[in-house]
Amino acid sequence: TMEDRHTVHPAGTWNAPDPSLTYLTIYDGHGGRDMVDFLEHALPYHVAQELGNDHDGNDGDNHTSNNNPQQPSPQHQSSPKVVVSMETRLERAFLMTDVHARQVGITASGATVALCLIKPLPDTNSV
Repeated sequence: TMEDRHTVHPAGTWNAPDPSLTYLTIYDGHGGRDMVDFLEHALPYHVAQELGNDHDGNDGDNHTSNNNPQQPSPQHQSSPKVVVSMETRLERAFLMTDVHARQVGITASGATVALCLIKPLPDTNSV
């Protein structure tokens, strides 16, 4: 229908931090085209942003002060690298896209989205 859409962003065309990723989506719009029109551009942006984040979402403000001069303060200690799952990154991207849509005033329409990211296997032409 007029409210439905699909998008394909081939590898290297949508600013993903991994240029080998292909982005595919199907949008099933509800209540008008506003949300689908918005998602076509906003969702790949937020997905790329989340895939590029190297942090776990912690802003670092949870350090306590260290009054012992013999030990380095927590700010100077290296923290372990936290691996964030693809599922969590995509959940964040969808959440940020929803917040973004509300900020620009899209509240009367909505959509169901199926998203697929395709990455070729290393050293092959297969997926």
